[in-house]
This record gives sequence, structure tokens and C-alpha cells, in this order.
Amino acid sequence: MIITILEGTVPTNKWDDFENAYREAIKHAPLELRETFLIQDEQERTLWRIITVWRDRKSYENIKNSQTYSTCVEIYKNVGVTPTRRTFNVIAHHMHV
Repeated sequence: MIITILEGTVPTNKWDDFENAYREAIKHAPLELRETFLIQDEQERTLWRIITVWRDRKSYENIKNSQTYSTCVEIYKNVGVTPTRRTFNVIAHHMHV
């Protein structure tokens, strides 16, 4: 698995627009995407992250070269924010079912 994290500081007057754009975008999420989360920091409320879990390295690389890859970046840019992106390899994983 690969996890990408986009992070940016979203102005309070743009929170609704930002959340709505994310909700609309995930309706068209590619099959390579396993999970995605929109999270807001509890202490620093203007700090938002989009966390995306990709099925595997190949899926991530396939999407990385497409328009879909920049969709979440565009969500930030549409509210006037340039996010930072970090990519992580998942070394271990556990999930209760």
C-alpha cells in the first residue's frame, strides 16, 4: 500500500466549499484508490489533510500520471491554497473487522 497526504491551511470562510468539493470528487474516485479521508486538525482548525490509501505501488504509479492525481490538489487550489504532498510506503498494517 501507498499513502499520500495532502496538507494545507484552508481559510475559515472556505471550509464549506472545500468540504463540498471533496465530497463531489470522491463520487468519481478511481478503482485504484482504496480509501480516502478528509480530516481537520482539532487544535489548528484551519489545517486540513486529504489522506489517500492506494491499493499498491503499481496502482499509485498508474494514477500519478493522470488527471485524477491532481484532483485533490485542485480542491485546495480552488480555495486559494497550495497544498504540500507527502507519499508514504505502508510497512505494516492492522485493521479490526
